Amino acid sequence: MIYLEIYIVIITICLLLCVKVDMAFKKYKKTDNKKKLSGFEITRNVLDDNKLEKVYVIERKERVIDTYDYRKKVVRLSSDVFNEVSLYALAVGAYVGMHGAYDKKNNSLYKFVETVKPIRLGAYMFSLFILILGMFSVNEVAFQGALVFLLLALILSGLSFIVDKNIAYDAYDYLKKNKSFEEDEDEAISEILQNVYLESFTWFIVRLWYTLVNIMNESKKK
Repeated sequence: MIYLEIYIVIITICLLLCVKVDMAFKKYKKTDNKKKLSGFEITRNVLDDNKLEKVYVIERKERVIDTYDYRKKVVRLSSDVFNEVSLYALAVGAYVGMHGAYDKKNNSLYKFVETVKPIRLGAYMFSLFILILGMFSVNEVAFQGALVFLLLALILSGLSFIVDKNIAYDAYDYLKKNKSFEEDEDEAISEILQNVYLESFTWFIVRLWYTLVNIMNESKKK
């Protein structure tokens, strides 16, 4: 059962990272940035400064992950980012907008990471599916297979982590260069961006959580 135990340890670590990220985000969602820049404004600024005027920025009112869709050339922001003037909205808006800049640069690693996103999610989901089958049949081979697919997903997540870390650093440099935050907000912006790229490593857990929340919200509406 060693393979099952390793699987559980990895997932537990990912869950703990999610909790850490979530706590940091909640803290800075309650604090306005002193420049009173909304997430939409800073995202638009990043895109325009990189000559990406044709990339649209739209608001998604349901609970979503803020993303840049490199296929459709669209930035999708949650209401927490689009409308708000919090430190969180400022940092995340710059970070998501900077994805467009990387797309324009035709960064090869960025393109690869974006292309394999469905494979990464599929590997996570398939590992979970095989794990459940193994639990019912108490099959050691199933646990081995689940761990293999989980490790594949983690390797792809590691590559995403590298790209997102670079994007976060560039987003910070952009904000600092353009004096988008005050000096005493520097530490907060750095912490938010660190947690943003950390979130990319636990992307599957975050995505699963958001999906479950959306399902529960839709059920309440009915």
